[in-house]
Amino acid sequence: MAESHETTGGTLQCIVVTPETTILDEPAEFVAVPLYDGELGIAAGHTPLLGRLGYGELRIRKGASLQRFYVDGGFVEVVDDVVTVLTNNAMPADQVDPAVAAERLSAALARPAHTPELMEIRDRWWRSRGRNCGSRGTGNNGGATAVGRPAARILNPME
Repeated sequence: MAESHETTGGTLQCIVVTPETTILDEPAEFVAVPLYDGELGIAAGHTPLLGRLGYGELRIRKGASLQRFYVDGGFVEVVDDVVTVLTNNAMPADQVDPAVAAERLSAALARPAHTPELMEIRDRWWRSRGRNCGSRGTGNNGGATAVGRPAARILNPME
């Protein structure tokens, strides 16, 4: 970030930014962020890092005060006692409607993880790279899964 934030012993500067606005820019003693693969607690003097945010609760503590936000993925950067959270959406936790959240969760769980169209796009991409979609797997099943479909492989753009 171009701005410089001064912190005094034992404090962080916490900045939460969405594409539309800066949600928060305040000092804090401790910040807990939901990472893609767990949760991370950050106090003053933390090692610099860049992490991928998951979906969940962001907690910011200063003294007896605790602020809680729901964040919708993104990234977190920690440098020189400044915690910068870049997210698509940040909403104060007390504004989350449990009924709406449960409805959206049910709808998301009902959707298939992979549609036939997405699988066809993936297979066309592999064929364009000169690879046979049916022989990517491991083991002696010719790359097929238990139901006879080609085994999935993580796409590596560096190949």
